[in-house]
Amino acid sequence: MFKPGFREHEEQAATLQEETDIVSARSIQALIQWLYTRVINFGIKDNSECVSAAIELARLADKYGIIGIQSANGGGFPKDNTSSLKSAHIISATFLPRGHPVRRILAAACVCGYMRQKNYKFAQEAEDHPTFAADLLREVQLALDTTNVFKERAFIIKDPVDNAETRLQRT
Repeated sequence: MFKPGFREHEEQAATLQEETDIVSARSIQALIQWLYTRVINFGIKDNSECVSAAIELARLADKYGIIGIQSANGGGFPKDNTSSLKSAHIISATFLPRGHPVRRILAAACVCGYMRQKNYKFAQEAEDHPTFAADLLREVQLALDTTNVFKERAFIIKDPVDNAETRLQRT
């Protein structure tokens, strides 16, 4: 954007239009915070809203080709990994490129719940959004590589988010 030949280079300014789930005061503030400090602190106590802010920042960084923001990690997820996630989070993340860390962490967070429950809370999203389904399948495959058989009709898997061993048995 600020490279020679672009208007922003000549003016040394950029005008960003607000864009739902991508460009907002919150995402720009977080981006500037990261550019100067290499740390992101949204200052949000609500886990679900924090996930929304992180996805929004990831989409903003992707839109402008900013690399290196790898703040997505499982540390902020509650034990079941999806209690703070909403359908809108899954859908918004599908707009990120395949293999993006935020897409991967959301899919990884869904693995154990998806494998445990017949009527998993994001089953419809997997049906309606094939790229999420592909991400989920990729993470399920990785998780299955960690399985240990445990008695009949159950097995233990390493949770892809926090590496904790989880006993899986369909309910």
